[in-house]
Amino acid sequence: QLEESAARAEGERRDVMRHLDEARALAQSNEAALAEHQRSAESHVRVYQARLDQLEESAARAEGERRDVMRHLDEARALAQSNEAALAEHQRSAESHVRVYQARLDQLEESAA
Repeated sequence: QLEESAARAEGERRDVMRHLDEARALAQSNEAALAEHQRSAESHVRVYQARLDQLEESAARAEGERRDVMRHLDEARALAQSNEAALAEHQRSAESHVRVYQARLDQLEESAA
């Protein structure tokens, strides 16, 4: 009976040792998988950070270009207003000259008659 009990205990000890070995192997496998996932995650973070940096640079360039466009548009509007004012002044001047020449022509025609 003692031998049977010792044999059962030895069998249980072997089972425990086998389970312990399996648990250690699983833990090592999990550590390796975790390390690989960590490297992969870090790689993805670097890739996404680089893309974010590119997008931020692109957005900054676009904002600069938008400001340039708005400045050119403001300059074009100011030039158009200036041109309209100059055109109106030339129109008034031309109309004034026409009136002067018409009056002179009328005087000449009266003198000739």
